[in-house]
Amino acid sequence: MEGKDDSGVVKTYRRSSYHKVAFIVSCAMLMVVSIVAAIGLGPVKIGFIESIQTLISHMVGEISDPLNDYFI
Repeated sequence: MEGKDDSGVVKTYRRSSYHKVAFIVSCAMLMVVSIVAAIGLGPVKIGFIESIQTLISHMVGEISDPLNDYFI
C-alpha cells in the first residue's frame, strides 16, 4: 500500500461529503418553507410575510397581533 496515490479516493470522499451536506441543507430549507406555507394556507388566511413576522415576534416575546399569534 505504500506509495499508492489515493488522491482519487480522497476527491471522491470529499465530493460525497459535500453532496450529503448540500442535501441536508436543502431539506432543512424546504422544511422551513413548507412550515411557513402550511401556516399561511391554514383555515385563517394569513399572508406569507405576516406569518413570518408573527413567528419572529412570538419568538422574541413582542406579540404585535394577538389574533394572528393565536392562530399560528
